[in-house]
Amino acid sequence: MKVLDAICDTLVPSLPVEASKQDNSAKAKFFELSASESGIVPEVAGMICAWTTAQQYFLIYIAFLMLSTRLGTLLLAGFSCVTTEFPFVQPFPLLELGKREKILLNWSRSIFHKLQMLFKVVKCYTLFKFYSRADKKGRNPAWKAIGYEVPEPVLEHEEPLPSPLERRLVDAKAPDFQSRLAELGCAMLDKVDHLEERNDPSTASGKDFGIKCDVVVVGSGSGGSVIAARLAQQGFKVVVLEKGGYFPRRGLSLLEGPSMKAMYEQSGALTTEDGSVILLAGTTLGGGSAVNWAASLKTPKHVLDEWTSLGLENRFGGPEYQHAMEAVCQRLGVQDGCTEESFQNRVLRRGCTEKGYSVGDIPRNAARDHGCGFCGFGCPAAAAVRKQSACDTWLCDAATAGAVVVTGCRVDRIVTAPQGGQGERSYRARGISSRAGEARFYVESRVTVAACGALFTPPLLRRSGGRNPHIGRHLSVHPVVAAWGYFPREDILPGNSYTGGIMTAFSSEAARWDTTGYGSILETPCVHPGNYAVLAPWRSGVDAKRQMLRFPRTATIIVLNRDRGRGTVDETPGGKLILDYPLCFSDRESLVEGTELAVRALVAAGAEAVGLHSVAGEIFSVDQSWTPLQREKELEIFLKRVLGRMFQRLSTPIISAHQMGSCRMGTDQRCSVVDPNCESWEVEGLFVGDGSVLPTASGVNPMITIQSIAHSTATRIARSLAAR
Repeated sequence: MKVLDAICDTLVPSLPVEASKQDNSAKAKFFELSASESGIVPEVAGMICAWTTAQQYFLIYIAFLMLSTRLGTLLLAGFSCVTTEFPFVQPFPLLELGKREKILLNWSRSIFHKLQMLFKVVKCYTLFKFYSRADKKGRNPAWKAIGYEVPEPVLEHEEPLPSPLERRLVDAKAPDFQSRLAELGCAMLDKVDHLEERNDPSTASGKDFGIKCDVVVVGSGSGGSVIAARLAQQGFKVVVLEKGGYFPRRGLSLLEGPSMKAMYEQSGALTTEDGSVILLAGTTLGGGSAVNWAASLKTPKHVLDEWTSLGLENRFGGPEYQHAMEAVCQRLGVQDGCTEESFQNRVLRRGCTEKGYSVGDIPRNAARDHGCGFCGFGCPAAAAVRKQSACDTWLCDAATAGAVVVTGCRVDRIVTAPQGGQGERSYRARGISSRAGEARFYVESRVTVAACGALFTPPLLRRSGGRNPHIGRHLSVHPVVAAWGYFPREDILPGNSYTGGIMTAFSSEAARWDTTGYGSILETPCVHPGNYAVLAPWRSGVDAKRQMLRFPRTATIIVLNRDRGRGTVDETPGGKLILDYPLCFSDRESLVEGTELAVRALVAAGAEAVGLHSVAGEIFSVDQSWTPLQREKELEIFLKRVLGRMFQRLSTPIISAHQMGSCRMGTDQRCSVVDPNCESWEVEGLFVGDGSVLPTASGVNPMITIQSIAHSTATRIARSLAAR
């Protein structure tokens, strides 16, 4: 723990008051506070143990052992640990701050990938915890100094309690789970032997129980919620199973750390094996729709044309899909107006307008005056203006129509049975198997829908005996990089980076929609201190704290790339995800092009300093005495220098909030997982209803696309049930 203490205190050191050059007492205390004094080190250790991949954990374990010794420190740190006094070499924890900082900087820019990964993992965990952690009163000692405030959640006593959804909601972890299912009218099974796992009789237990329904939907996100609502409204008995919990709006804390721990997979710390991509995925009732940023863009025409050219014209080439998109947008209350844009969106719109780039409005599933800035933590806005997540729409519709929604239920496998006769599907789905306390819980169904998302549906299919080689392949993640600009003058562009509507403007200038369709769009993100600190370059302890003082007036523009889908999803025997995502050359080119436009837009909008979130941390400071020609010349030199090394090893953090395509739809089982109806090629009665079925990446925020596909998939499932 001494090594981790030393590293954390190097990243967030206690600095003398004079180093801050501030006379404000809150800022002075902020500079004096170190990571260990704030109490985050044990939590950072817990994150390392719980969330790192096997490769990352082994690397950190060995590195910490070495750094606790003189020889090991010499091997990992080189001559940076050498002193002029006996014994001339000191273990890492005994080195002075300046030497420790130099060592960490060398790791961040090392030619050795393992050292870069070591720095990146510990840096991300430490800074996220330091800036997002809250005490029992919901306070963090750094927030006042950096100008960050968390609003009180809106409590609306006029809302009916419980809601239609809550009346049909059951917690699988509750002691009265079984009796509650019976109260809600579920048909209880007399016996469950026929659903026990064929290859493992030891799973049987005298406490096992089960229920019976027409359709069981595994996952409650954008896809699963739509299918559940549509089928329940047609009179089918539907059960929805969600592994995450339910967080009603009246119980939201809006605190970044606790919210991400509760509502995101691995607290938002899920990464690929090599640490190159951080993946954000909702793990709560409503899935991604509960924590997304309200962007509601329809599937672009060039994407639909591409899918039609792949033989899916019956699915995407006719009026059915257009009708589905309209129905989805109507149910979500999608509109493209905005009463007042946020600081970041005004920066994006102004910069693009000044440069002559295309700029448009982002439709949102929220009212015109919606602008909470905290949608990523569940959206605290009042009922009249709030974001319309699946919990407010489709799941309520499903519950009103009689569906039962179960939270805290992780499905172990889909139960299948062999079936005779001719045909390509040699098995049929019979339901699911999960665990409720010490007992196994089964749901027997006529149709099973896997809607766990593109990261978790493939492992579920594999655990259930799926042998299709395309399960877990072709993963697209919409890789995102970012550029930032500092705007100190609030009289020109008022506001701050973390409040207001998150996404209301976008630019398709680099999207290549009129050529290949594989390019990048510019948008603005949801930014709060923990995540901002994770992405910001770290050059020294004092520099990092000074950066955070600029946080409220720093605008971030993200570059979202429509990628070609080369990633893979797998799972360890212990149930941990194994994610691999190599960024191909054409996607890198596209991200570089989009980043250049983002930087130019920030400068054109009036930023006094701009930069990328790369480890080098180079900054372009705008000299106000420059002529426009001089400014352009200096900017060209800066861009040429920084863009050329954007993707050297782990130099630039890549984020993904959209995962798609890992169980893609197609017309041939030799190159896809499900058919055009989204039914498994291997198992009859097993449908996939989430973003994993997308044939290729959508190129825009995919919520409307996923829900529209699910809307028409529900129609096909209903026909299948009627035919049986």
